[in-house]
Amino acid sequence: MCCGREVEQEADRFASAFLMPEGSVRASAPRFAALSNLIKLKKLWLVSLAALVRRLKDLGLITEWQYRNLTIEMSKKKMLRSEPEGIKRESSLILGKVFNALRADGVTKSCIAKELQIPESEIDQLAFGLAFVGSTVDKNDNVQSAPTPSRKPSLSLVN
Repeated sequence: MCCGREVEQEADRFASAFLMPEGSVRASAPRFAALSNLIKLKKLWLVSLAALVRRLKDLGLITEWQYRNLTIEMSKKKMLRSEPEGIKRESSLILGKVFNALRADGVTKSCIAKELQIPESEIDQLAFGLAFVGSTVDKNDNVQSAPTPSRKPSLSLVN
């Protein structure tokens, strides 16, 4: 049986291989692994700079010495805590459609929170920041209240 650290390392290796397939990385890796080159390259796989540098090391595309120097440089430039040229968070088309349908039925965020027995603020976190409000704005920028629900919402919490 593996200890927690070994399991975590195995999960990291799996995620790295899944997000940055070996063939793709080998085909795209620069001859000289400078941070400026790698910042551009990380956008290809939508991964962090640190993850890309680690993947290059794991595939033997950079040496241990290059890996350490890149890590030190990232640390000095505070790139380990603040991702350079961050990646825009993906948003769900499905959640947007669900929220629009609920809004059309007059279901508000507070209704959902009450049904799920969670704070409204948690709805925002669970919905990845997608806006969900109980009113709409028409084409003349007039705020309109949500229509009265045509039916009682029937949400359920799935564990």
